[in-house]
Amino acid sequence: MNSQSNESNPCQLCNTSQSKESWTENPDYCSINEQPNCINSPEDVSVEYQSVSWFSTNESNTTTKRTVHQPYINFKCMFVLLQDESVFYKIEWYVNNATLIKTVTVSEADIGQATLSSNDLPPLNQTAGLQIQCTVSVTKDLAPANCKRKTSPVYFAGIKVNQAYHDILRKGKTTIMLYMTIPYVTKTEVVNGQVQPLPALAIYPHLPTSTSSCRGSIGVDKCVIEFKAFSFNERQKYDSHDWRQNQTLVLNHVDTNGYEIDQSMTIQLKTRSDGNTFWNNFNQNISMTITDYNEYWKGTSCGSKTDPHMYTFDGVSYENHIEGEFILYRNTLYNQEVQTRHKQCHPDYNFPHCTCAVSVQSGQDVFLVDLCGDIQFVDFLSCNDSVIQVYKISDKHYKISLPTGTYVMVSLVEWPVQGSWQIDIDIYPSLSDVNNTVGLCGTLDRDRDNDFKRRSGDTDNVNLVYPDDFSNSWKVLGDENLLKEPLSTRQPISSTLDRICMCTLNGDQCLYNTMMHCSATAEKQFLCTALTIQTSVSRKKRDLSGKWIPPSLSVPTPLTRNRRDVQFNTSTSRENAESFCTSAFESSDPYKTCQQYVSDLSNSSLSNCINDVIMTGDHNITAIHVEAALQQCVTFVGLNTTLQNANPVVTTSIQSLCPSNCSGHGDCNKGNCSCEVGFGGSDCSFDILSPPVIWESTPSGICDKSLQQCSRVYLKGRYFLENVDKNCFFNKQSIRHDGYILAFTQLESSLEEENLFRGSCSIPSDDVTSWVTKYMFNVSYDRKQFTQSYSFYAYQSECQQHSVENGQDHFTLKKEYCFINNTCVQLAAVNPENRCQECNPGRNNYQWSEIQDCESTTTLKPSALSTSTVVYIVTASVLVFLFVVAIVVVIGVWKYRRSRQYAESSEDENTDYRRDVVSKSWMRFFDDGKFPYIPRGSRYSAETYSSSKTERFY
Repeated sequence: MNSQSNESNPCQLCNTSQSKESWTENPDYCSINEQPNCINSPEDVSVEYQSVSWFSTNESNTTTKRTVHQPYINFKCMFVLLQDESVFYKIEWYVNNATLIKTVTVSEADIGQATLSSNDLPPLNQTAGLQIQCTVSVTKDLAPANCKRKTSPVYFAGIKVNQAYHDILRKGKTTIMLYMTIPYVTKTEVVNGQVQPLPALAIYPHLPTSTSSCRGSIGVDKCVIEFKAFSFNERQKYDSHDWRQNQTLVLNHVDTNGYEIDQSMTIQLKTRSDGNTFWNNFNQNISMTITDYNEYWKGTSCGSKTDPHMYTFDGVSYENHIEGEFILYRNTLYNQEVQTRHKQCHPDYNFPHCTCAVSVQSGQDVFLVDLCGDIQFVDFLSCNDSVIQVYKISDKHYKISLPTGTYVMVSLVEWPVQGSWQIDIDIYPSLSDVNNTVGLCGTLDRDRDNDFKRRSGDTDNVNLVYPDDFSNSWKVLGDENLLKEPLSTRQPISSTLDRICMCTLNGDQCLYNTMMHCSATAEKQFLCTALTIQTSVSRKKRDLSGKWIPPSLSVPTPLTRNRRDVQFNTSTSRENAESFCTSAFESSDPYKTCQQYVSDLSNSSLSNCINDVIMTGDHNITAIHVEAALQQCVTFVGLNTTLQNANPVVTTSIQSLCPSNCSGHGDCNKGNCSCEVGFGGSDCSFDILSPPVIWESTPSGICDKSLQQCSRVYLKGRYFLENVDKNCFFNKQSIRHDGYILAFTQLESSLEEENLFRGSCSIPSDDVTSWVTKYMFNVSYDRKQFTQSYSFYAYQSECQQHSVENGQDHFTLKKEYCFINNTCVQLAAVNPENRCQECNPGRNNYQWSEIQDCESTTTLKPSALSTSTVVYIVTASVLVFLFVVAIVVVIGVWKYRRSRQYAESSEDENTDYRRDVVSKSWMRFFDDGKFPYIPRGSRYSAETYSSSKTERFY
């Protein structure tokens, strides 16, 4: 730009009229005219940090003595002094685009005074990150002269980053270094001889907001970088190299479970205002370019279907009809694994076998889906690391996300008979799985020939349909079983993953997680809690108590619809099987759409369908395989943002598919089923003629409010359905310490399903204060059919002792405790609302006891009055009292006489006279004819007629 100064030499500027290729001398700053008293400028001119100086002030008052030591940073202009000691050096200081700040002319003897202090800077320039230069010219005397000057290179005063541009790989990381070119200083305050803490200089990384939550981000190893200051008492450290502090920040690419990523990102390093304005403007951009590689993992998956048909990451299909427990997937580098259990599918046939349980592990987290026995289980077994994220897509579909970005899709399939559940499993890999997987899924390396690698390292022929030797080699050994209790020998995730922080103004989150979860569909996260772990240790069926039926409601015999059980017939030919399955797939319009647009969709579901129909003869199994293909299609569409952007209408259509097309018992609307009356569940496949069956409730028997909130009831059973109005009905008894029932309340709350086999209800509360509370509850879908009844007592173990005698629960107060206002109070504890009351169990266990000889702070103390003053006050009070009484008596007598005159005059009006049949005398009645008239003077005598409660007197 024309007239712009050269930052490295203020004596030069850009003058296009003279030259477009080189700098031109600036006559405003550096005259090139030689004058008689000018001497050639010295060489090697530079700017350096010199020292820290302090300015101290004192303040004091009656209670506080304060001393403030304010530091200033000094710079010196370094150059080689001439041999002639009589010359004078003119030193000019410039900052930021050649702004002249200070000019000093000194001799060699006074050269130490030619410094620049941060206090010399004008307010707008008193900030770190300055670009400082000095120029030096030499004269023979102090007479003004424009001599040729030598200019120093730019000296950056502040915080520097070693590298502002970085290239990293997807899921990669890099390290930057921050260092100070000048010391960080801040004022020292000494109050009454005590040095106040010094604030550190804090630098915060501002992370980028991705254009899409599914395209990755940048994480760091910490959310604040701090530089330390030294106090006035430690000021000697500024004269050494102790102030030179280097800090590092690790930048990690945070991946996504989608295929596409943002390939360029920028983060900012900034200070925040803390009162020390010199350092407030630090702002450094770090630009990053992210490179994707090894992309062949995209569009692949491995898994196990129905009975079970297996397929590897590299696309090899095979059968595994062996009973037992297997390692389906293991990542040898990142400490994560998936195990399965196979059992016979049909209770009356010993062949084939189906997957009935799957366990997913990462670090010390274990999530288990176990449908093998009569008691089904879908829950965490352990969540010590809290890195596994489980999302409930519907009551039959779960997405289990691992910290590397790999995730497991689990689908529950009811086949071949009612109540017999199987599991379909699909594992979608991430970049972290490339070359790192073993197990029944094979090795993800784009080499099909090594997919049947046994645990020993030997490899079987991938053309085998039943590679039993390979399958048996990956059976679970006793010390690695994840389908039972979690193993304490599993290493924590911190042994394999770095902790990555996502830092925002709303809060920081640091996790052992290399990816950020994204989804285009609504998913409910399945949380792991302490109660989950506590109640998952034992999965035995509890004894059912007697039924409790709410008043006016009855429990009819449970109703069920008859469903067809499969009778296996192995005589179906391949030709017929192909015809049935092909027809089923081709008649599905959504499947044909998937075939057209989703290139990653395989034909494995069709092949599995044909094999199952040949084996079982069950033509209805085709619907299971069509649904499996559609679920895989939906998953691939969710991963492929390129497809989403290119075909948004097709994407919306596929992602709006309803599970199982609502099973023919409902209407589909944007992916959600509206079920017909009598049907429920995400796919309307469950009839709700009967209530759910409850196996276990928590709390059970008792709930200790001293240890837990007792705000919810957690249920395990079969089935807790979506799309159903379901409620818990409570009978609440508030019981006093002597056994008297203070209140009996009927309450209800909605039942929230967590999965098909677990639900919970909030426990309704009221304002009744009681010794203990007994709850009895049950569950209903339609308020007509009810489950078994359960009950528990809520109490406080802090002061209440629970015992059971002859099957009855008893609660007694512990020694040295009171129970007041529903609260446990220790012996001698004082009432916070009245300090003259305390807990004294010897006097009263359930009320505050008065403290003897205690004077309340709110009671006014009488002052010392003379005897005459006291007599005067008492006499005056008595006279006032007598005067008030006299006035009240006079007013009362006047009102009485007036009311009597009115009553006597009105009694003769409308009076009814009747003859008494016994006494033959006439009697007067009131106007309504119901009650006889009694003379006023006799109404309260012993001989007065005894009236009922409705008798009226005038």
